[in-house]
Amino acid sequence: MESNKTGKYLKYAVGEIVLVVIGILIALQINNWNQSKILKIEEVKSLESLHSEFLENLQKFDDIHALQLIRNDAINQILFSDISNYSLSSLDSLYLKANFNWTYNPSFGIYNSLINSGKIQLIASDTLKNRISQFKELVNDYLEDEIFIMNFAARYSMEHFVNDETMLVESKFGLRLRNEIETLHDKDNYLKEFKSPKYRNRLSIVLLNGKPLISVGIALRKEMVSLIEMIESEVDKLIHD
Repeated sequence: MESNKTGKYLKYAVGEIVLVVIGILIALQINNWNQSKILKIEEVKSLESLHSEFLENLQKFDDIHALQLIRNDAINQILFSDISNYSLSSLDSLYLKANFNWTYNPSFGIYNSLINSGKIQLIASDTLKNRISQFKELVNDYLEDEIFIMNFAARYSMEHFVNDETMLVESKFGLRLRNEIETLHDKDNYLKEFKSPKYRNRLSIVLLNGKPLISVGIALRKEMVSLIEMIESEVDKLIHD
């Protein structure tokens, strides 16, 4: 009889232990599921914020890229087209487009926060994570080329504006209306200036460096668009998993 009681007690104890273990495993499973859900929510939030920043930067880039193309086109007209029949107002516009610079200024607040905080590790896709990590290097390559052109053009443009003894900046850039003498002679002054070897050489250097900048810009834009599409796809997958 004692033996039978001991057997029952052992079976009962084993049963209790099994139930406790099963309970612990279920609790751990629920905890893991909750933790996984929390991490997924954080990943989606991070990707959506990054997506918004990329969209904003893409729009900024498109605006600047369009202006870079306009500048290159204006320089090409001055150097290689017959502009003798252009009106004075058209020459003013051409001169302005060829001699001014624009700089791409992307926002990296969310991007930097994601990298510096280590939250980029929340991104499950290694391909997406690696391309995001490498993106800023591509932007920096573009900005280096852009800054070189900007510094070069700005230095010689300012020097030229100050030293120009035939036309005043105030009239060329529309700070005031031209007087009668300026209206009569400024077209010829422009055409003479556009034939100057020093002026043409400066524009040629800007154009020589501007063409590769456009190529790097096209590659940068392509990568931005690709990343935006990859983020959209990843968010959609996470939401519907």
